[in-house]
Amino acid sequence: MKLPFLTVALTTFPFSGLCLALEFGSAFSPGMVLQREAAFTVTGKGTSGGKVDVSLGSQKRSAKVEQDGHWRVEFPAMKAGGPFSLVASDGKETASVGDVLLG
Repeated sequence: MKLPFLTVALTTFPFSGLCLALEFGSAFSPGMVLQREAAFTVTGKGTSGGKVDVSLGSQKRSAKVEQDGHWRVEFPAMKAGGPFSLVASDGKETASVGDVLLG
């Protein structure tokens, strides 16, 4: 009896999009070193259709989360420095990676 109800519920209330916890891609971890004076890309996952704001030091970028739940932002070349915190926020959740260096 539960199966017909589940079928009705799934067809009556369609999914509005992929919903994932906000996170960075697997390449981003505490203590990482990014190449100084070279542009770089930061990637991650979030709720599809949403917006993600990403910051590293004084640099800030924004991206739309694609239908598959992935997002990416491009940062310009930056001088050597740190440690910084790499922070992403979608207005509901925040993800961060600490001790990021540019070297």
